[in-house]
Amino acid sequence: MDRRTFVKNTALSSGALLASSGLYSWGNISQADKKTMYCLRQDCRLPVIAEVDVVIAGATAAGIGAALGAAGAGKSVFLVTGYPYLGEDICGTFQLWNDASGSSSELARRLWDKGVFRTPLQIKRTLDEALISHGVQFLFNSLPSSILWDENNHPAGIVIANRSGEQVVKAKVIIDASLTAIIARLAGCSLREEKEKIVEVNYVVVSDSFKKIPGLKATPLPAIEHKNKKYFATNYALTVSWKDDLLAFLSETEQMLRDKTWHPGQVDSSDVLRFIPPVCIQSKSPSVFTSPEKVSMAAFIPEGTERIFVTGPYSDFTRSSIASMLNPVTMMETGEKAGREAAAMAGQIKEFPVPLFVKQEEKKNMLRWVPMQYSYYTRPTYLKGYFSFRGETIPVLDTYEVVVAGGGTAGAPAAIGAARRGTKTLLIEHLHMLGGTGTAGVITTYFHGYLKGFTTEVDKGVYDLGGDHPRKPVQKNDDGSTPNRWVKDWKAEWLRKECRKAGVTIWHDAIVCGTVVEKEKNTVKGVVVITAAGKGIVLAHTVIDATGSADVAIAAGAAYSYTDTCLAVQGAGLPGIDPGQDYVNTDWTFIDDTDVIDAWRTFVVAKNKFKDSFDLGKLLQTRERRRIAGEVEISVTDIYNDRTYPDTFSLHLSSFDTHGYTVDPLFFIKSPTDAGTEVLARVPCRALLPKGIDGIIVTGLGVSAHRDAMPVIRMQACLQNQGYSAGIWASMAAKQKKSVRNINIKSLQQELIKAGNLPASVLNEKDNYPPSDKQIEEAAEAVVKGYEKLEVLFWDKKRSLPVLQKKYRQASLPADKLTYAIILGLLGNDEGWQDIAQALMQTNEWDKGWNYRGMGQFGPSMSPIDGMIIALGNSKKPEALPAILHMARKLTTDSEFSHFRAVAVACQTIGSKEAVPVLSSLLHMPGMSGYAVTTIEEARFFTPANPVDTTTRNHCLKEIVLAEALFRCGDDNGPGRQILERYASDLCGHYARYAAWVLGKL
Repeated sequence: MDRRTFVKNTALSSGALLASSGLYSWGNISQADKKTMYCLRQDCRLPVIAEVDVVIAGATAAGIGAALGAAGAGKSVFLVTGYPYLGEDICGTFQLWNDASGSSSELARRLWDKGVFRTPLQIKRTLDEALISHGVQFLFNSLPSSILWDENNHPAGIVIANRSGEQVVKAKVIIDASLTAIIARLAGCSLREEKEKIVEVNYVVVSDSFKKIPGLKATPLPAIEHKNKKYFATNYALTVSWKDDLLAFLSETEQMLRDKTWHPGQVDSSDVLRFIPPVCIQSKSPSVFTSPEKVSMAAFIPEGTERIFVTGPYSDFTRSSIASMLNPVTMMETGEKAGREAAAMAGQIKEFPVPLFVKQEEKKNMLRWVPMQYSYYTRPTYLKGYFSFRGETIPVLDTYEVVVAGGGTAGAPAAIGAARRGTKTLLIEHLHMLGGTGTAGVITTYFHGYLKGFTTEVDKGVYDLGGDHPRKPVQKNDDGSTPNRWVKDWKAEWLRKECRKAGVTIWHDAIVCGTVVEKEKNTVKGVVVITAAGKGIVLAHTVIDATGSADVAIAAGAAYSYTDTCLAVQGAGLPGIDPGQDYVNTDWTFIDDTDVIDAWRTFVVAKNKFKDSFDLGKLLQTRERRRIAGEVEISVTDIYNDRTYPDTFSLHLSSFDTHGYTVDPLFFIKSPTDAGTEVLARVPCRALLPKGIDGIIVTGLGVSAHRDAMPVIRMQACLQNQGYSAGIWASMAAKQKKSVRNINIKSLQQELIKAGNLPASVLNEKDNYPPSDKQIEEAAEAVVKGYEKLEVLFWDKKRSLPVLQKKYRQASLPADKLTYAIILGLLGNDEGWQDIAQALMQTNEWDKGWNYRGMGQFGPSMSPIDGMIIALGNSKKPEALPAILHMARKLTTDSEFSHFRAVAVACQTIGSKEAVPVLSSLLHMPGMSGYAVTTIEEARFFTPANPVDTTTRNHCLKEIVLAEALFRCGDDNGPGRQILERYASDLCGHYARYAAWVLGKL
């Protein structure tokens, strides 16, 4: 979304909660009794993305079984899981060794007939295929956030939360197949506690050896052999006291187990803790579990409710008998029976219930909030209408001085930076591994980067953590520093240990889905979070948005830039992973990781693409995401002209590793630097501050910068430093009880100099923008020599324009005159258009163009003729069109993408209907259209095996740019519109949103 802040209800929604006047300041909120504090969310509108007979929360063995049971009975089913895969109680707990011989479940037999071992990827892929083949809709990385009720107090569906905000799934019956009874908790169902509250918690580690650990019961599991390598799996059991606070119990127990079990030979571990809770629902009929055939359905139905089933470990069976039910095979069988029962119940409900929501309920210490929502696109194929969300009471879970949303490349360092200074800090992370791209993302090397400061500490700490273990990188660098590569498990563990050492509270399995904002001051006061235990609010003095996509800032109303109005985006991927494998860099698609449908598409398709791997990555390898409109935006010309600032915050060192094509006019005629040329870029404090919004720092890929500048400032080494510095900044604000905007910049820089993140020279730097008149004059004189100093002229276009016009008029050599004409054209001036047109008319063939390339893309993405055509189109002269069409007619199916792009951009800029016949003929050439993918079956079929494939993207990009040009030139109801409408439902989020924007539907 390009520079838009509008609040409109046309899409997947993410809530921001605004504090009304006359209530609480952060100071007195932090002293209040958190158990009596609530937030009242007022009216809003959410998109309905499905209307089904049965909705299932949790992709456990029971949830999968229930989905197949209900679907097999002819009912429509929608399933959601909070994990990036199906089978969280199988793959997430490493219950991979099962015997389904003689099982009544066809799926269980397919997986484990005769006790055959299946890898996590084989299991996940089989589960995907089972649901798809039965017509079950499902989504990953989504948690239930609310229950919908009808006028008769019957469940009528659920609200789910994810990176796309919140959406509604209407349903007749709800099955809670989660491991934490999240639906039962949200519905307010009664829970019965056992007197004995001692719990045995199980956690599996896969490593190079079997190890016994004091205080833990270690049980060896069968060895894992994959691709001629052997690993040992060990189940560790820890006996702990139960806590009524489920979130605290899960967080503390997981960290305790990781503290005790980690060692350098570890290559994998559980995402999910396995235990039998000493708590269960109060059902209509408590029971003893004996077998799936004899299971009592009444033990799954909470007392006082109808149309809700709870099938997991919280179902109402005696705690001693339920252990035999929690085996994946048994759970699958039991789930299928529950699914059939739910289907029968749904069949008795003739009409879909009309969902209402609990009306506003006044409670003591109620904070009154007004919701804001940002617009997010919902594909026509998913949109079933809207639901008026009429009120919700959300509890305040806790208050921190600093809350960090996202525990990735910048987020984990941010938490460490804040907590080391004695600041009460919470780190919220969806995955069970800290570090982001460099750990869960499996890109375990620095391509470039500023390797000083905190990054030096990280590298040394990670290198030393493993002792002399064979996995350690072989040798130090020539200068004695640690290698610029690492073991992913070691880095994740080092970050976790440092967080623990500093006192950071870590919440895994949590999704930040909204923002708390004080209305009058437009100041962020906290976040809304969904966890395995339900929804709540965490208040904070300062929030650090390290989501990588500015999720928190945008929910608060921040303007941002993305691919809505510009299709260019860096290539992305998702890798297959084998045990002990630390580096797998892919680039085979475009992914919008804030689009839950796109993420689902990628996770499903990748399981086919890398089917021979042991497992699949859990973090999408995206390089470009949403970027805030900050108090200053970093441009390409800022970087090329070595711009300095009085408030420099972080240093970034890289080449222009663009992973795709560029859009800045500078690069239309002057190539970005190649891989061997590093560029230093400074990022000022103001680029981390959303324009007009206080109480928040945005770090990582979400900072304020032009998309073509991001390749230089996105390197991991630099973002680690930036995140750590953001933590220091937020801590200073909390300790001084000031806004981050009111912290003395020089004092902040001095702290960052002490940390080694900045050189002392920044203290004396001033803004060197704009260029002087002399610099512009010298650049205008030199630019005819291979576009030398062109970056100076484009740095201040307004002041450069009259100087260039003068040079154009004075130029005596035709080549110089043409150079000035092209530059003027790119600046939107038509003075030299005839020179460009004449040059094109005298051109008989195309030069070497550029096809889309992701991995290893350096240098130009346009040819000289491409740049001339775009410059000519910028004149907007209808008389210039013949020269453009002259070149367009020379295109063939095999012509490079950049040529099609140049012609399309130029034609639509002029906007003449005279271009329609030629554009239409190009679009109708063999192999030029039909590449939109709107179903998961198409996505799986059309995705090649190559981990750096570019063919599919080249096809789609050619088709989209031509369709857009045709549409904008007046072929409103012809093939251009038809193609765009199909792409508006494409499973790739970037294609879908861009097509919708072109059609005026975004």
